Amino acid sequence: MADTLIPFTQKHLDTAVALFRESYRKEREHSPLLPTRALDDPTWLRDALAACLDNALWNSDPGVAVMRDARLAAYMVTGAQFPWKGQRVALVPEYGHSAITEDKETLYQRMYMHLAQIWVDAHTHLHIIGHLAHDDILRETLYQLGFGAILAEQLRDLSPIDAPTDIAIVQEPDIHKLADLELEHNRYYPKAPVFLTKDTDRSAMLADLDEQAQAGDAFFTYYTLNG
Repeated sequence: MADTLIPFTQKHLDTAVALFRESYRKEREHSPLLPTRALDDPTWLRDALAACLDNALWNSDPGVAVMRDARLAAYMVTGAQFPWKGQRVALVPEYGHSAITEDKETLYQRMYMHLAQIWVDAHTHLHIIGHLAHDDILRETLYQLGFGAILAEQLRDLSPIDAPTDIAIVQEPDIHKLADLELEHNRYYPKAPVFLTKDTDRSAMLADLDEQAQAGDAFFTYYTLNG
């Protein structure tokens, strides 16, 4: 049972979509609130994956496919590249990878080793891989590869929340009134369990808020009465 790593191309799209949809179907058994579009509309998923192949930022192959006995056993495709805190980031979205269950750990190790070399050669040293929450094998494999969790998304239904109904939410155009709250927010991140550095310089933070305001972003606030 020999595996062959080859560049991921357009000809792999349909099989890759089928592979991911099976993983997504299993995830919905644990998280039934997940939307069904990935299962109901494979064309939408195929188009999203095809867009990764059109990423002109990469001079080398954006993805890798693992073939086993002439069938696709696994794939991983670079989704986006963007700057973050002076570094370049390579992102693999949750639909940008999947693998059969058999030998999944080894398959992901080989795929990441292959793509990581391409990323590093392109001076991209921060790597993010989105994945489905209940894929225990993949989560452990990524941990062993040195990945930590920086974001976890949770879903809830649309049942009413037991909260006051007379809350007044207003738009706040004065960014200086947001400064203390934004500082408190940024100071939270370096602490456990997050460990992310955030800029706590007031002038830099106000400049960032001002840039957002100039771009047309709106800030909505809720004020409480003291005493």
